[in-house]
Amino acid sequence: MNDLDTSTYGFYPVLFPDTNWEGTWTAGEYEEDDLVFHEGKYYVANTTTSEEPPHTDWDEAEGWEPIGNSPNRFEGSFNGQNYTISNLFINRPIGWYIGLFGFIDTQGEVENVGIVDVYVSGYDEVGGLAGWNNGNIKNSYATGNVSGDWDVGGLVGNNYNTIKNSYATGNVSGNTNVGGLAGLNTGRVENSYAMGTVTRLSGTDTNLGGFVGFNFWSKIINCYSTGSVHYEGTTDPTDKGFVGSVDTGGDYEMTGNFWNVETSNQTSSAGEGEGEIEGKT
Repeated sequence: MNDLDTSTYGFYPVLFPDTNWEGTWTAGEYEEDDLVFHEGKYYVANTTTSEEPPHTDWDEAEGWEPIGNSPNRFEGSFNGQNYTISNLFINRPIGWYIGLFGFIDTQGEVENVGIVDVYVSGYDEVGGLAGWNNGNIKNSYATGNVSGDWDVGGLVGNNYNTIKNSYATGNVSGNTNVGGLAGLNTGRVENSYAMGTVTRLSGTDTNLGGFVGFNFWSKIINCYSTGSVHYEGTTDPTDKGFVGSVDTGGDYEMTGNFWNVETSNQTSSAGEGEGEIEGKT
């Protein structure tokens, strides 16, 4: 993958429109090392000039302002064309919908992009790539450190729709619904994996898992995890290998999944059973 380093070149957000976003975003128009996501002109990354684009809204302390929020949701199509974005920095510890994308709506699509060495901190719905996914994510990944309080995942905080062929390898920390790939799954995840350590910082919630913190009435198909689950300040659990908790109503299905017993130090998992999930060495 080609790479843009946000700490070196500046990855600038611009002011959001008053209405929901439409149109198609692509990384297709670039010259040499320039990469400009241009349609709609919501943000620009440019490696050849230090001049900031017009209408920027950058805060050095808080960093990147996520693309999309609850009233202004991302409804476009983003194709990263196998580029990576490095050193994404977000420090918004009281913020909701935190990630490169804050809120991807039902028509939104994000694919073929890697987010490398992130530092993402938020409060609720926090992920390396997206805080809330109500659209479709495929062929994408995130590495680095992600932290928050509620619904925190290495790739996506809350997956409400579809994740395919994606992964996360960063360390994830929070308090409620925390997972290596997604904190809360209320949609469908397939052919994906997670390899980071999951840590509960405080409290007593037990919805923490190597892959997903809480799988609520939803599907996880052909996925795996290898990371450990740690409780700060108290005894670590041994039953959170893949998923911390499940609710088997609705469209619940877990098929062809596994976690690594040795690397995770987890001997069992919620949702464990023949054909659903199993521990392997």
